[in-house]
Amino acid sequence: SGALRRRYGLSDDALIVGAVTRFFPVAGTRYLLDAFPRVLAAVPSARLLVVGEGVERDVLERQARRLGIAPFVIFASMREDIAAHLRLCDLAVVSATDDGVSLAAVEALSAGVPLVATRVGGLTSVVRDGENGILVPPGDADAMASAIIRVLRNPVLRGELAARIDAAGRGGTFDEMADLPPRAANA
Repeated sequence: SGALRRRYGLSDDALIVGAVTRFFPVAGTRYLLDAFPRVLAAVPSARLLVVGEGVERDVLERQARRLGIAPFVIFASMREDIAAHLRLCDLAVVSATDDGVSLAAVEALSAGVPLVATRVGGLTSVVRDGENGILVPPGDADAMASAIIRVLRNPVLRGELAARIDAAGRGGTFDEMADLPPRAANA
C-alpha cells in the first residue's frame, strides 16, 4: 500500500475513505461527494479515493470542483487491483440508492475494511449495523457524513468493526462472493 499511497500523493497520516463504484445515478456517488465537505471540516486528514467508471464521471468530477473538495478527492479508473486499493482504505462507503447485494460491499468486507453503507436492498444482508459497518438512509448526505466522521475519528471503533469482519468470515464467505465474475454486479 506504500506504492499506492505514493502513486496518489497520500501522506502516511491521511485517513482514506474509499468507494468502488459505477458512475451511474443508482450508485449514489453524488451523495458521498455532498457529504465530503463536512467530513473534511471535521477530519482534515481525510481523503476520498473513488475507484470506478461510468457515464457520470465528468459530472461527479465537476461536482467535486464546485464543492471545493477536488484537491482531496482521487478519481481512479476501475482497476484489476481493487483489493489492494481497498486495503489502502481506513473505511469504505457504498452510497447506493437502490441495489441488490453490492459487490463493492462484499469486496470491502473481504479486504477487512469497515463500511458505511446505505440501508437498501441486499446491502442490509451484508452490512450489519454496528457490527461490520454503519448503515445510513439512502440519499442522506448528512447522515452519511456523520457516520464517516464517527468512524474516522474513532480508531477504536474502526478496529472493532475490522475485528468483527475478521471473525465473521474474512477469507471465507466474503472472499467466495468477491470471487464472482469481476464487476458483474452493480457496485
